[in-house]
Amino acid sequence: MLEFQVVGNNPWLTSWAKDLVGDALYDQGDLVGALESYRDSLGIREKLASQDPENAGRQHDLSVSYDNIGNILKDQGDLVRALESYRDSLAIRGEAGQPRPRKSHLAKRSVGQLR
Repeated sequence: MLEFQVVGNNPWLTSWAKDLVGDALYDQGDLVGALESYRDSLGIREKLASQDPENAGRQHDLSVSYDNIGNILKDQGDLVRALESYRDSLAIRGEAGQPRPRKSHLAKRSVGQLR
């Protein structure tokens, strides 16, 4: 597993870097490693979101982390915990009608288009 320090002293960038590592591990079939990387990212994003609960971008990033974890848990056959993770994401988004991105890099692309 690759280890990261805070990227440029910026925890937000570190969380995205950990997502990219998780994406690569997922694509290589390493679900355990991907889950670990996504959970590391989630930990950073939970802290950032709690420090700035009105920041919609931080809340969105947090919901993407729950989606990523849910996807891995689903692929591992842990459907109960996957559903919990997806519900955590939906609770943050505030509605069930928003699409759930499959990969974090797709979510970043769509967020970038909104700016």
